[in-house]
Amino acid sequence: MKNKILLLSAGLLFCTIFYSCSNQANESKQAASAAIEQNKAAMAQIYTAFSTGNTADLPNYVDANVVEHSPDPNIAETGIEGLTKAIEMYRTSFPDLKMEVISMVAEGDVVTTHYAMTGTNTGPMGEMPATNKTMNISGVDIIKFKDGKAIEHWGYNEEMKMMEQMGMMQEPAGMPMDPAAETK
Repeated sequence: MKNKILLLSAGLLFCTIFYSCSNQANESKQAASAAIEQNKAAMAQIYTAFSTGNTADLPNYVDANVVEHSPDPNIAETGIEGLTKAIEMYRTSFPDLKMEVISMVAEGDVVTTHYAMTGTNTGPMGEMPATNKTMNISGVDIIKFKDGKAIEHWGYNEEMKMMEQMGMMQEPAGMPMDPAAETK
């Protein structure tokens, strides 16, 4: 009888520990999933700032000292000031700038986004005058987040294609910048 009670007690203890651990694991997974969704939402808000020019909410999504690993050579400012300056520069050059998310994936504290960017160059691009031509390019951003705010950025876009579309660069002979142009 004592052995049965001891066995039953051990079984109950095991079930209690297992349930507790299982419950903690589920809570941990839910917290991680919520953080990923929060980071993706923050990324979408950063693109909204580019599309609207409204940078007032950026401190809610971007750390003041965000590190830019792909800096624009025309921007001396760093941190969130550099990002704000980049948005202002793009909005001056392309007042109708739109950024559209093609795909967004997140794992842990990193969000990777493939985006399309369109706009009409009706304002100067640095020292280059407006061309009144449209651009339609894509790019990729990789953002590391901490506590719901962007802390590091790596990225690229089709700069050569944009310059060709603006008439500021000629296509290399025999190599169209836009493969779709061959079918037109």
